[in-house]
Amino acid sequence: MRFLYPFLFLSGTATLTVEVVWSRALHRLLGSGSLSAAIVLGSFLAGMGFGAFVAERFAPRVKRPLLVFALLEMTAALLAGCVSVVFYGAPDVFRATGGEIFAAILLVLATSPAGAGLPVLLRALPDDADRPSRVRWLYGLNAIGGGLGALITGLVLVPVIGEVPVVVAGTSLQLVVGIALAIAGWRVTSTVDPAVAPAPGIVRTGASFVFLSGFVVFFWEVLWMRLLVLTVGASVYAFATVAASVVLGIGIGSLVFGGRVLSRRGAWVLPFSVLLLSTIAYVAVPELPQAYLFGVRAFGLDPLACGALGASLIAFAPNFLLGCLFPWFIATRVEVAGSLYGINSVGAVLGAIVAGPLTAGVVCLEATYRLGLAAIALLCISGVLLDRATSDGREATSNRRLATVFASLVLLATLVDCAFAATGRGLRSWPYKKLLSGVYQWDLERLQEGSLEESYEGRAMIAVIEGREVVVSAEIDADMNTLHIKGNGKVEGSVPVDESKPSRAVMPTQMLLGAVGGVLGRAQPGSPGLLIGLGSGVTLGALAETRSRCGIVAPIDVIEIERAFMDVLEVETVAKAVRPWFDPGRLESSVRWHFADARRVLARDLSSETFGVIVSQPSEPWIVGAAPLFTVEFFREAAERLAPGGVFVQWVQLYRLDLRSLKLLLRTFQAVFPSVEVLRPPGAGELILIGSQNPIDLQLLSSAPSLRRQRASGVTSGIGWLALHLIGSEGVRRFVGADTADDVNTDHTGELEFRAPRALHVGIEQARRHLDALRRIGGGDPVTGYLPRSTLSPRERRLVARANVGVGDLPEARAILAGDDSPEADTIRARVTEAEERMRRKREESR
Repeated sequence: MRFLYPFLFLSGTATLTVEVVWSRALHRLLGSGSLSAAIVLGSFLAGMGFGAFVAERFAPRVKRPLLVFALLEMTAALLAGCVSVVFYGAPDVFRATGGEIFAAILLVLATSPAGAGLPVLLRALPDDADRPSRVRWLYGLNAIGGGLGALITGLVLVPVIGEVPVVVAGTSLQLVVGIALAIAGWRVTSTVDPAVAPAPGIVRTGASFVFLSGFVVFFWEVLWMRLLVLTVGASVYAFATVAASVVLGIGIGSLVFGGRVLSRRGAWVLPFSVLLLSTIAYVAVPELPQAYLFGVRAFGLDPLACGALGASLIAFAPNFLLGCLFPWFIATRVEVAGSLYGINSVGAVLGAIVAGPLTAGVVCLEATYRLGLAAIALLCISGVLLDRATSDGREATSNRRLATVFASLVLLATLVDCAFAATGRGLRSWPYKKLLSGVYQWDLERLQEGSLEESYEGRAMIAVIEGREVVVSAEIDADMNTLHIKGNGKVEGSVPVDESKPSRAVMPTQMLLGAVGGVLGRAQPGSPGLLIGLGSGVTLGALAETRSRCGIVAPIDVIEIERAFMDVLEVETVAKAVRPWFDPGRLESSVRWHFADARRVLARDLSSETFGVIVSQPSEPWIVGAAPLFTVEFFREAAERLAPGGVFVQWVQLYRLDLRSLKLLLRTFQAVFPSVEVLRPPGAGELILIGSQNPIDLQLLSSAPSLRRQRASGVTSGIGWLALHLIGSEGVRRFVGADTADDVNTDHTGELEFRAPRALHVGIEQARRHLDALRRIGGGDPVTGYLPRSTLSPRERRLVARANVGVGDLPEARAILAGDDSPEADTIRARVTEAEERMRRKREESR
């Protein structure tokens, strides 16, 4: 029966290939949150278990099991193709109320035939002494094929050929496997006597064992992902490698362990080993950032590769030890394999839910980890009971007693911990300063030489709130007079602690995003505004204030995927620093809050609204949850929600993006918005993109109302607003080059999502190079080219040019002064020349 091995390997590859693509599609349709992830994973596992459970009921009547298995493979391929057509052809069905239930039903139905294949296939194996070995190999190779399929699909195939071709390839491969098996094995008959059944006592004991094994494996997969993103970042590379490593660990463990290793005591020896390792790791979790730095420095690996590899090894280890337990148990009990598979799947679904959406935002990560230890302890005790049930009355060995005692102590400690947690006195020992140090985003020089302790020395962590999606923290850097609001250790917003003193807070970008949106959105005074991403609240405060001063009374909708950002801003110490810029109490009547995924909210909760202005400041495009907000499909959805003459305002960072990624993003934006203006906040390596279906009236900026804290924005006059202009639509076209219009960032390939993490560690110098390139183009595309000639007097033009010199936009200053022979213009040109010479000398010194 060895001819089955390559077919089972390819079957696993095809199945997981399609699952990875479905996960990406449904995360966009249902939302990029833990709940949607649990729905996808849980439905997939539930469908497999349901199929196996049902198949066992008719398997005894199957005369040609291999032929039936082949037909089930072909059915699974055809159903996968049909479901994929629904996913991609009718997205609005899933975005509507009840879409989660519909998606879950489709996934269960589509995956049931694949699950039904296991109990049928096992009846084709010869009933001899080698059957247990064959079961392990079939199960293991199927899992290894699935793990490799998930890895290759998630990291190679999707960005190269796109989601739909990958689905076609996966379903075609599964269909070919089914046809080949039907041809090769249609004569193979069942080898299982329907009248033979294992002892009921052993099956009952084994049922709890396989349930707990499924629970433990997927509980820890979800929990380790939640922990590891704090160290390696929430990139597509981290998620893909961890998910693939879990499946690979199960498959390779099934091949390595077995035979004599598991003949008697493996049911508790391997869980006991994992319990010991996980207990030791509990103390070591806070050292994960230090281990990451060690890996980068000691092995000379690329930080992205080092993080992904390290995370995958951590996820691989326990599953390597536990992966053989299920195939080992069913190898001699093929008569009830379907029921046991169903029970194992139920445990897996519950494990993923408990470690994810059920506890996230309710129970802290450290307590969830201890809950996971209790689950392993229960599995170990269940293994001991199973060993006793199969050991023919032999007395327990001292090692088995030791395992039972240790597992019982761990379980007791967890119960006591839960009791203390219920009274509000739960144990917390993990230092969040280390875990939230954000090492995954350090530049290369800092990664090679920086000290972890120095990174948070002098910083006071004044609040930590573990949300459903992100761990949100507030830190005060006393030396820099700055309060940082962070998500998973990455700064999402900042404000000065004392606004009368210098600060590292990037106030211009935060304030101007809201203020520019408020000014340009006044063309639609009756339409509500929309803000995507709360950050520190400064942008919302500026947007609300500007709209109010422009006489706009329509409300503002705010979409934030993580409620904990709002919660941390309400902490007393944080609120005191933030209140000058953002006061929730003053905005209570004018703001409508939506704590969910932005694309889901727009498609469902706000489906009937149109907006005069949409301001989008999500997290960075390399983060899995934020990546769908930088695609051409999202920009189109947003454009459809703008009122006539409305504007879309987008935050873009110049750092952590290579030149191709920056061009790709600008090209994608311009593919949707024919009119594009690019502004550059003073003193920031960031851009503000303004897009509209109609020409943008930049003249509105020159008459912008003053804000209460105008100076913090870096703009002190109406003319100063015009000096923010970097390039317009023509300049963007010249900057992105002669690439084809089709070269945009789409949902189906997510090129930016895959490219951006590779530039995560290049440092701030890259932002300067990007800005220099944009400034050179701006010299041929000055703001005056987008204003009527009569808008600015010669004196006002010189004021704009002077402001350009002040912020370093020297080519634009020269362009604005062209044709002006006044003495004042000559003076400004002299300043431009001096500034150019200083910049030239500075570049030479840096070389």
